[in-house]
Amino acid sequence: MAQTALQERVERMKKPSNRKERVRWLGKKFGPEMVAVCAENTDREVKKEFEVMWTLYKHVPDYVRERGNVPCIICGEEPEWHCNCGCGEDLAIFSEDDPDYKERITEIRNE
Repeated sequence: MAQTALQERVERMKKPSNRKERVRWLGKKFGPEMVAVCAENTDREVKKEFEVMWTLYKHVPDYVRERGNVPCIICGEEPEWHCNCGCGEDLAIFSEDDPDYKERITEIRNE
């Protein structure tokens, strides 16, 4: 019986044995959100979570982030995203290199 490439890779895979390796494996398997969750957990909690996940998911393909926007299921068009913050809708500034940064910071100081 022929094995798939994934099965062969899993059989050759060394089980992670320390926190760094476990977090790296969890991140590869479940995505960057899992790494953020692990950052808040103790070593013991990460090991416990890893042991459960290793048993259940070692044969499952790694996480792949979908690219592109998901279309609306009603009209089929890609949505246009906006952000809201304390400044208002679509007024967030994320970098001092933003061309509007100096103007906006001056306006705030003059209020």
